[in-house]
Amino acid sequence: MRLSLLQLNPTVGDLKGNADLIARSVRRSDADLVITSELSLLGYPPRDLLLHEDFVSESWDVARSLAANLTDAPPVLVGLAEPNPSEVGRPLFNSAALLRGGRIERTFRKTLLPTYDVFDEDRYFEPASEPQILDLGNARLGLSICEDIWNDRDLWKRRRYHTDPIEELVKAGAREVINLSASPFTVDKQLHREAMLGSMARKYRIPFIYVNQVGGNDDLVFDGRSCAFDSDGRLIARGKAFQEDLITVDMDTMSGTIAEDDFTPEAEIWKALVLGTKDYVHKCGFRDVLIGLSGGVDSALTEAIA
Repeated sequence: MRLSLLQLNPTVGDLKGNADLIARSVRRSDADLVITSELSLLGYPPRDLLLHEDFVSESWDVARSLAANLTDAPPVLVGLAEPNPSEVGRPLFNSAALLRGGRIERTFRKTLLPTYDVFDEDRYFEPASEPQILDLGNARLGLSICEDIWNDRDLWKRRRYHTDPIEELVKAGAREVINLSASPFTVDKQLHREAMLGSMARKYRIPFIYVNQVGGNDDLVFDGRSCAFDSDGRLIARGKAFQEDLITVDMDTMSGTIAEDDFTPEAEIWKALVLGTKDYVHKCGFRDVLIGLSGGVDSALTEAIA
């Protein structure tokens, strides 16, 4: 099985633009399954756009059109907000939709909903109530979304959630774990991600596939660096840092391409500042900017970033 990891830079709320971006990227892929990042159709974080029923309804219309547009393409996992049909609980699920055969075939829901730091997902979403499994051909794939992978008892000493979705996926027979993510950049975070994913792959003796969003959305910057690990916990693929990428992973030969990277704090912070500034200007539709230069080091740095 070949997987294509679409590391894309969506714009929050630009449903049509994000759908077009996904469609163009899917057409470039050569895989048995294409995977996008968390809430990729909406852009992360959509925040209180999720409180507008017309926005959520329109996103599903766009998702159906995207599925029809990709009728002849391989199956695609697309992140979106799914209405909760129950009369109790939060109004939505944070979900991944499987687009196949010209339609939305089914959805997979996020279990762990962060409510710390920049996250407030419990405001909008209801958690999944059972392991999210996708049987595709001979592959039994465990589907998880972002926070679902950050709760391993062997890795974290902090207070944890009551449920470990990855442990539940393995108990349900998953032979590979896929994670759709929108994990914001902080210094050294990728090193922690890779250590965590490699450790869980070794622990459960199954491959882990991680697809992350890239780009600046207002006050958050996402660094991409989607990656894959084999069942020995060995890194077999990594996407580029702070730019879009399409990463192909061959799960039969456990092979892929590992992009070169610079994990020094200075290099990471510089790239994050440049990307965040560029995307803020472009995504807000600004045509011109005014830079005040005083002659000091701070204004020189501002000019260099711009």
